[in-house]
Amino acid sequence: MKKLLFVLMLAVMGNTFAAPRSQKAKSTRAVTTSRISESDRKEIENVIQRDMAPIFNKLLSIGINDYKKEIEKDASLFEKGFVISEPLKKEILKKYSDEIVKFILKSFDLKIKINQISYISENKVNATLDFTSRNLDKVLDIIGEKDDILYERSFKRLGYKFVDEFEKVMKNKGNEDKKRNFYNVALEETINLLNENLSEIKEENVFLSNVPVNLIKVNGKWEIENLENLRNAFN
Repeated sequence: MKKLLFVLMLAVMGNTFAAPRSQKAKSTRAVTTSRISESDRKEIENVIQRDMAPIFNKLLSIGINDYKKEIEKDASLFEKGFVISEPLKKEILKKYSDEIVKFILKSFDLKIKINQISYISENKVNATLDFTSRNLDKVLDIIGEKDDILYERSFKRLGYKFVDEFEKVMKNKGNEDKKRNFYNVALEETINLLNENLSEIKEENVFLSNVPVNLIKVNGKWEIENLENLRNAFN
């Protein structure tokens, strides 16, 4: 998912953000940064947070929708030997994709970090931004590490005392309601397990770094240059 989001965002930003400047120009800007007043700096920071966050949340939704389609095709959810009808597989995968996507959207925790605001002229500045998120890869890895806990909780709720008893249901034809119920319970316990461990993840992913964006002052107010073009790209 991270790679998918990176490609999507980079493709769009290639046509909407200011091109990166040379190292020589960067050092020149550093000298003139002090020419930005504190009130202008605060206004610029507020404008970036206000106007950029909705755009990147929109990009996130686009990436998540593609990720959702991948989940809906992921037959690895069903263990080898389990006899599950195709309609039930589709139903289960749809439910899993919906719930996992909800979890990701809730937990992504997008942050825009402003690295530098550099003076270009009285009515124009350049800012470089990092876009970070909670490292969900770490959270999702938890499920792989705690399969035993997941099965233990699911078995307890469903009343299975032995693996053989469970496999007798899953590896034979019929029993559609019991099979559906198992996956519903396992999904609930998966989300519970993810939420239990979410607070432990302090690490962030920087999925875009040093992104340049120009701001201009229009009628005494700062705004992002070409903001409408960027917004319209996702309508």
